[in-house]
Amino acid sequence: MKIYTCLTFFAVFLFSTPIQSQNQSESDSTGINDQIKGERLFKAFKFDSGTFYLRKASEVFREKEDWTRYFECRYYINLAPVFLERNTQKALDSLNADLALAKEKMGESGSGVGEIYFGLGWLHDNALREKEKGSDYYHKALQTWESSYGTYHEKTAKAYANYALILISIRKFGKAEPALNKALEVYGEVYPANHGEWARLYNTAFYYYHGLNQLEKASTFASALYQIGKNNKETGLQLTIRSCRNLSIVLYGLQEYELAAKYALEEMELGKEFLNTDQIASIYNNLGRIYWFSDADKTLEFTKKALDLKLSSLGPDDPGTISSQINYASALTDFGSPDIAIPMFKSISAKLMSSDNQKEDGLRSLSLMSKAYNFNQQWQKSTETYRQAEEMYFSLIDLQPEANLAFYYYATAAKNNLSSLIEQFKTTRDTEYLRKAHTDYKTADSLLQFIWKNLEYAADQQSFLNLTIEFYVIASDLFYYLFKETNEVKYADLLLYSSEKNKASISFPAFSLALKMDQLNIPSEILNRKKEIDLSIARLENNPDGDKELLVIKKNERDSLLEEIRIRYPKYYSERMNTRELTIDQIQKNLLPDESLIMYITSESNYIRPESSIISLLVTKDKVGVWRSITDQLPLKIEQFLTALNDREDLSAKSSELYRVLNLDSVEAVLKGQKITIIPNNELFALPFDLITDSSGESFIEKYTIGYLQSGAMMLSKKDKKVVRTASLFAPSIETVETDSENLARGSQLELLYSSVDEIDKINEIIGGSKLNDKSKSGILDQIRDSDIIHFATHAEVSHSSPGSSELFLSYDRESSIYAYELYNQNFNAQLVTLSACNTGIGKLQKGEGIQSLGKAFTYAGCPNIVMSLWPVNDESTAELMTYFYQNLKDGMRKDAALRNAKLTYLENADPVKAHPYYWAGFVFSGNPEALEFESGNTSWWLFAIPLLVIVAIAGRKRFYSSSSS
Repeated sequence: MKIYTCLTFFAVFLFSTPIQSQNQSESDSTGINDQIKGERLFKAFKFDSGTFYLRKASEVFREKEDWTRYFECRYYINLAPVFLERNTQKALDSLNADLALAKEKMGESGSGVGEIYFGLGWLHDNALREKEKGSDYYHKALQTWESSYGTYHEKTAKAYANYALILISIRKFGKAEPALNKALEVYGEVYPANHGEWARLYNTAFYYYHGLNQLEKASTFASALYQIGKNNKETGLQLTIRSCRNLSIVLYGLQEYELAAKYALEEMELGKEFLNTDQIASIYNNLGRIYWFSDADKTLEFTKKALDLKLSSLGPDDPGTISSQINYASALTDFGSPDIAIPMFKSISAKLMSSDNQKEDGLRSLSLMSKAYNFNQQWQKSTETYRQAEEMYFSLIDLQPEANLAFYYYATAAKNNLSSLIEQFKTTRDTEYLRKAHTDYKTADSLLQFIWKNLEYAADQQSFLNLTIEFYVIASDLFYYLFKETNEVKYADLLLYSSEKNKASISFPAFSLALKMDQLNIPSEILNRKKEIDLSIARLENNPDGDKELLVIKKNERDSLLEEIRIRYPKYYSERMNTRELTIDQIQKNLLPDESLIMYITSESNYIRPESSIISLLVTKDKVGVWRSITDQLPLKIEQFLTALNDREDLSAKSSELYRVLNLDSVEAVLKGQKITIIPNNELFALPFDLITDSSGESFIEKYTIGYLQSGAMMLSKKDKKVVRTASLFAPSIETVETDSENLARGSQLELLYSSVDEIDKINEIIGGSKLNDKSKSGILDQIRDSDIIHFATHAEVSHSSPGSSELFLSYDRESSIYAYELYNQNFNAQLVTLSACNTGIGKLQKGEGIQSLGKAFTYAGCPNIVMSLWPVNDESTAELMTYFYQNLKDGMRKDAALRNAKLTYLENADPVKAHPYYWAGFVFSGNPEALEFESGNTSWWLFAIPLLVIVAIAGRKRFYSSSSS
């Protein structure tokens, strides 16, 4: 969206504060009437006439020295040049002059000073795009108005809402949260329900929850804004248009494409009388994006409409028209007509190659043209286009180190080039193509890692991640072929590396990192210096003629800076800088003699490869093996397996098919021992490998002890083992209600879970600990923070669309829950977390992150060892299984073995109906399988008893000899 479009939308919220009526009876009525009229005209976007009346009013108020009203008028007048003339410097100079005057007339904390601070905040936020400065000014306005008017006042409410909003826009969610909560409190005191001014706060709350990827909550506030717009006579139309845009954005994220399109079309219908052609074209482009994943024909239709409007209103050479041309050509590429798209990209690229101020669009065009050649199976042309894109990328980052969106486009081109070279190898079997691909991979990898390390915020990270994941999946194919051709372990190392990038580029969801970034307290100048050094190193390393001495100097500078960061900013260093690359040798050193690791890399189908490839990497103490299979619709195969399991059907046929598809026949021929650690990928996170059966019909649970890891890097991040001294056990309190306990599941219906209470009672008898059913949510979080074992036996609800909103229920009335987003910002010390509830190991499948589950949330909170569930588990069988599990732990078994033996013990005792895997196979263990060491409750007694027995024995012996002598 163009800057003036954004400014127009923001004006609705920033110019909608009711006029203050200080000393109204003493003020000139003409001045007040002109002020009211001027503000109303501003709200209607009639800035010229609005300024006219506000100037008249300000002259009256200045003459009467009514400085409060005077600076209220000046707030609007100062910002008018932005809308009327696009002159931000004039607005800035005027605001600074008025700031000096306001301080002179009203003192440092005068109400008028707050008006000018607020204007400066708005200008730096929306027009100058200097959001850090804008946040400072908004905060000053907040402090000034709170001092002048008190906390519960309209001005203070407005300041809290806007201060929270700008903190959200710069991803300072930790600071935004208390400001937003305070705004909610103040608004509740100041305004009645459904007052138009609530629009400002609902808009802020929308962006807060959207920024945290809590899309369902974001949609709630967007809907509330929509209703206010419908009910508001004065500014309702603008509010409704804005809310339609918000709703289309959030519904797109929730994959509700039809509803998203509905609101985008309503936005256009409502705004047709005053939206210009460019703005309508923007809505068409938005509709094309919405339909991209659901309706190819509509995507082509709307991107073409956007292009036609741009051509008619702006001409063929306008940057906006060129951007729409690229959108349309990209849609043609993705939806089966790359041969038509290629000449369009050629024309666009030729036009932009010589334009310094449009190089970013030029790079975008080249990267998508390489994709079009790739999809058209013109492999050599794709590679040649990549070379052009690489050259342009370097010229861009020379001009502008930030390079805006350039890194996305470079990543796209790099991915297409790698794919083209591999396809040429497969066609010709000439290994020279693999060597070229490896050389290009090294250049691209170093640049992508440089880019990744310098992305601080969630939105950038997730968008970039979606591209790099595809790059590293294709790289996995490259290293598979190189390993098969050479049998050199270094290529298995690179396969491992690309797999780790594929699985855990962030290690955990991006939005959760955003919550923590503003708490890491590192100055921006330090980060900018690091970025400049990293960029210099990336350039020198990828330039064959680069200055080698200068490269050494820059690397020494980086090492010194990293050491400075480690010492002065340890939290930032541990969060972002202290990473170690995983190697085959490291894995082998961490494996037990009878243990094997299986890592999976799966690819998604596309136009070039309609099928998916599955690469299995096996590592034992002394061997490495790699296998690759091709299948169609792997996600569907797993879904059908899980459906049959939940329907209590026979699984043997589907299980045997998965055995072959997952290369397990080849793997079993060389794996060692009975302990297997599996690192899944994508849909495989939802598959219980216990239930896989081999060609003879024997299941894996009969043969192996199986554990899981989210990524291989977790093998190197084991917590120091310590004695278990504290355990926190939770089950919600039961009230007497008649219900069918036989078929209860620990899902989201909130039926009474009688067995969960028995479960924690029995666990308490085995290991001790504290029962938490009588504590508040804050009390529970406080207690489990330092517990060695955390166990929840309760209901859970998983949000696939908005992972942060998944929750563990603390009560049957839904009044209290622990949400996933709350867990991500915790710091727990538990050696084991057991989530004895439904679906705690499943959730939204996110590229590069795996399954976004409640279990994953606890992992990020500092608990790497998790027992979690893969489907809606039964109440009674779960309680029985957990009792066996904790008894096994107490007896000294490894965690993975304790869970496996609990399942086998359950099977020995189960009746035929409840012997079906649905009842016992749902729980999996992820983490370090080493046994827990429990503190003995009788240790102190024996410390005193043993010496006492020795004394008694000695005394008895003396008495015996004395008696014998006599």
